[in-house]
This record gives sequence, C-alpha cells and structure tokens, in this order.
Amino acid sequence: MTTMFCMPEQFSLQFRINNVMFFTVVYGILLPSLSIVVIARTLNRVINYNKKYLDFFSNTQKVNLKWLISTSIFLLLTYAFQLITLSSFLDNTLRDIIFLLDSIISLLFLYWITIFGIKQNHIPADFEIYIKTNIIPENNKDTTVNDGVDFKKIEDFIQESKCYKNSNLTVMNLAEFVDIHPKKVSYLINQYSGQNFNKYINKYRAEEAKKLLLDENYENLTIEAIALEAGFKSKSVFNTFFKLETGFTPKDFKRKGSIEQAIL
Repeated sequence: MTTMFCMPEQFSLQFRINNVMFFTVVYGILLPSLSIVVIARTLNRVINYNKKYLDFFSNTQKVNLKWLISTSIFLLLTYAFQLITLSSFLDNTLRDIIFLLDSIISLLFLYWITIFGIKQNHIPADFEIYIKTNIIPENNKDTTVNDGVDFKKIEDFIQESKCYKNSNLTVMNLAEFVDIHPKKVSYLINQYSGQNFNKYINKYRAEEAKKLLLDENYENLTIEAIALEAGFKSKSVFNTFFKLETGFTPKDFKRKGSIEQAIL
C-alpha cells in the first residue's frame, strides 16, 4: 500500500499543502492505477495455478493459494476505492482520513501476508515446468488403444508399488516411474478415471486406510497414525476425504468393522 511512513511528519504535511496537485496525481491516480494492474496480473496467475494444482499434487496442504486470491481481491477493491476517492476533489480533512485508513490497512496487510507467507510452502520448480508444458493427445484409434495401455501401466505401478503412501507424491514423480510425460499422465487419469490426480491418489490412500483400520496388527495405532501410514499428511484432511468416500468417519468405520467381525 502507498503510505507516507518514509517522510517526517512536518515535511509530509507541508509537502501536501504546497503540492496538492502533485500529491493527488502521484498518490491518488498513478500509484493506485499501477497497483491495480500489478495485482490483477498476479490474481490471474494465482487463479490459473489454483485450477491446475489438483492435477499435480497428491497432497495440497500448504500449497493451496486460496488465501492469496482473497487477499488480492481485497487489495484490488481497496486500491479501486483509493483511486476513486483520492482522484476526486476532496477537502484536506477527508484526504487525511483516507491516508490514515490507508496506513492502517497497510500495517494489517503486512501482518497478514507475513503470517500466511510463512505457512505457505514453496511451490516446486517442477510445477512451473508442468503448467507451461502443453501436450494435446491426437484423437485417433491407435492413440486411444495406446492410451488404454498406458493408463493400465499407471494403475499397475500404483497398486504394486503403493507409491501413494508417499505423502509428497506428485504427478512428476509418478511420470518418472512409469516413463510417461507428466501432462500425459494427468490427462490419462482425468480421461479414464474421471478424477483429477489429487482425488485419484487419495482414493488409493482411503482404501489403504480401510484395510489398516480393520487390521488387528494395526489396532493400537491412532487414527492420525493410520492416516500418515496411508499417505495423508494430516488427520483433518484424512477425516474429511474418508467421510466423503465412505459416508463414515474413520473412527465410526473402525467401530462398524469391529462389530461385523465379532458377529462373524
């Protein structure tokens, strides 16, 4: 945000009084306009990222940028308000109020972006390469047959290797294992399973968790330990996804399975 923090108070006030037009043009029009352009481009890039990250990451904790989208929209509205008000002919009292609000918002924004920035994981360079690469499969009979073979290869590898238990698994990792281009892997999973990479891998994890929950050898493990063993990164994500898939919480599923086994 644009503030006058860097200018001594007396000089700042005198400067504004002696150079009202300059102050209005620079701080009321030029800087807010430039900020709107920069933030709009950033927002477009972040939205584009958010559309594609589910086809790349199997676990999305700390790589989801929804908080940054909300922040960018808020800043766009703030700068638009600043542009409209400061470019208008307002008296000095109203201008000072607007700049005071601007300073407060700047401070809050710095705290907000710092806290969430620390929590946010670094986006791997592989993802940048992934989203910039575009592979469009040809629609012909031979390609369709080969696609089916390739998808079977992907499925077989996942089931045999249980690579889904790696909580940091990405489509790039899987592509290296099966020797198929990552965009093609993502395309095949979408085409043949009707799911994005994230959901496709998490379904394998949920199935693994079901087995562990009903396995007597793992009965001493906590729900969180089972979630981690199956490849999930957190208990909360595991609980949410597991209930969507089964209609039960992991705890209820385990209790239900124990009762059924006792009856049998």
